[in-house]
Amino acid sequence: MGADLPSNATVLVVEDDEHVRTLLRVALEDEGYAVVTAANGFEALTVARAHAAAVDVLVADVVMPHMGGHALFDELRRHNPGLEVVFISGYAESGPRCDAAFLAKPFAIEELTRTVRRLLSE
Repeated sequence: MGADLPSNATVLVVEDDEHVRTLLRVALEDEGYAVVTAANGFEALTVARAHAAAVDVLVADVVMPHMGGHALFDELRRHNPGLEVVFISGYAESGPRCDAAFLAKPFAIEELTRTVRRLLSE
């Protein structure tokens, strides 16, 4: 576990590929984070409401069925202005938003954990 982790940090992982979602969840839990997951944007809204103030960082795939990561983040941030985000995508055209961290798939797990840690320490 990282030495500079904020206590009780919760990460919401939203990824439509179950295997990727599980890999990200396990990696973040191994770093000491509490992790909640959702398979799509609509499910994430329900999960986030159940954990309202507790979600510190959203890790979201940009391209998902029903609601993409950008729309999800915009909706969640209206209720949680301090929410940080890491967008992930395997599609080059989905590209990063200037106000957000972005990791292009495939990425090393260490890149994700380092990015989450940096966002929480800022």
